[in-house]
Amino acid sequence: TVTGVADDIDNAGDKRTTQITHAISGGGNGYVGYSVDSVTIAVTDDDEARVEVSPTSLTVTEAAGDGRTASYTVRLTSKPTGDVTITPTSADQTAATVPGTALVFTPENWS
Repeated sequence: TVTGVADDIDNAGDKRTTQITHAISGGGNGYVGYSVDSVTIAVTDDDEARVEVSPTSLTVTEAAGDGRTASYTVRLTSKPTGDVTITPTSADQTAATVPGTALVFTPENWS
């Protein structure tokens, strides 16, 4: 049985290959020096590098108190191989603001 390894990384080209080789030991004269065919394994990647934002629509009020703020989530869909920085910016600072603090995703904290 061959099992694909889930690495959570969007691999370039979406395919990797490997070889399964076989080593023989023991078994007497009939198997000494015997060569066993290798098996080629193609691994299809199931990860796609994307940024998901949820929800994509919010409503806030101008008045102080409940409803003045709302939150959303930003996440990566696959493990990055290096740091990914996303900085939120409001297109109209007179309508709504965001802190502007950069969101930094690393290979260790991406999910």
